Amino acid sequence: MSSPRCREKFGRIDILVNNAGHYGPVVPVEDYPLADFDKVIAVHLRAAFLLSKLVLARDVRCGSPE
Repeated sequence: MSSPRCREKFGRIDILVNNAGHYGPVVPVEDYPLADFDKVIAVHLRAAFLLSKLVLARDVRCGSPE
């Protein structure tokens, strides 16, 4: 559910769960391509950052408690 839809339905966001879901190929670690590993890391870190940024930006503007 998107942040605006959550706010519309529930009024505020009290808990944020950052959960990305890209894991790349299922192979032994010694065969795992570095490019695929870099993509997994990029997806997980970027998703967590962007979602936190989206939710926190509005909360800070609206004066929500820290």
